[in-house]
Amino acid sequence: MAPQDEPLQPTPFDAARDAPPAPAAAPADSRRGARAWVLPALGALVLLALVVVFWLPQQLAPPTPVPAAGRGSADGAAVQPGPATAAGRREPASSDASPWSEAQLAKLRKEAQEVLAQLLDTQSGLEERAVQRWAPQQFDAATASAGAGDELYRTRQYEAATARYREALQQMQALREALPGAVDELLQQARQAIDNGDTSAATTALELLGQMEPENAALAALQQRAAQLPRLLALLERAAAAEQAGDLAGAAQLLEQAVALDPNHPSGASQWQRVSAALRSQRFSTAMSEGYSALDKGDFDGARQAFERAARLRENSAEAASALQEVASAATAWCLAALQRRGGDLE
Repeated sequence: MAPQDEPLQPTPFDAARDAPPAPAAAPADSRRGARAWVLPALGALVLLALVVVFWLPQQLAPPTPVPAAGRGSADGAAVQPGPATAAGRREPASSDASPWSEAQLAKLRKEAQEVLAQLLDTQSGLEERAVQRWAPQQFDAATASAGAGDELYRTRQYEAATARYREALQQMQALREALPGAVDELLQQARQAIDNGDTSAATTALELLGQMEPENAALAALQQRAAQLPRLLALLERAAAAEQAGDLAGAAQLLEQAVALDPNHPSGASQWQRVSAALRSQRFSTAMSEGYSALDKGDFDGARQAFERAARLRENSAEAASALQEVASAATAWCLAALQRRGGDLE
């Protein structure tokens, strides 16, 4: 160490040799400047990325409306009610439902399916019996109840669905119980149509009866009568024309054929009885006329035969009995007169 009183001496140096070159200082300043703006820029980019990822989507997304009960959701899909509990209340459908509630739902679903199976079986039987033709309104009401049950079943309201299925089942069972009465009524309509000569109505009624109760014992006989109806009507028409022309014998013969074709047809039977009675009366009058004509001629045998024929045509006829008595008296008188003449001749 230099003494305090000793003056300091400057150290000689060469400026050209010891000074750093000027160009070498520029890279160091450049690196310090780069470090100064890179870090803030990176921070700004990270902040911008956070804003774009998290904040900006929330600002651009539309507000989600709260769906009301029984109305559609924001995307247009219907809000489905949750499953029904054992007490009939609806709960939101959830994948983490408790085992007890799932068991209750399974029990209610099974009950609904059992009632539905009975309903479908009854419906199938009624459709085979052409229920849509003889009870369309009642059947439509029953199917409407079943359709309402289907809607409830789709939303897992099994208890309410079972009630609607049961209601539809009762309606269809009532239709099944009403079938025999409907068959009897239709049988009566078919008979009336045949008796009235309405071939079209009879055919329609019998065709429906064949679907409703094909095993009915009266169906075959009515079908046979309906098949013979056109021929029977033709015979009745010809008989009426013959009667109008005064040919009672021809009319009676045609009506007899009609009765043989269908003995149960009231018109054929009644007309045959009427024309037959008129024909017997005509023949009775003819026999009586022939008898009296023969009696006037003294043909007692011919008169007796004619009066006996008249008596057969009309049983217990007082006219025929009186005519026969008259023939007997006339014959007796003629015999007495003849004997008297012969006695006079002999005398």
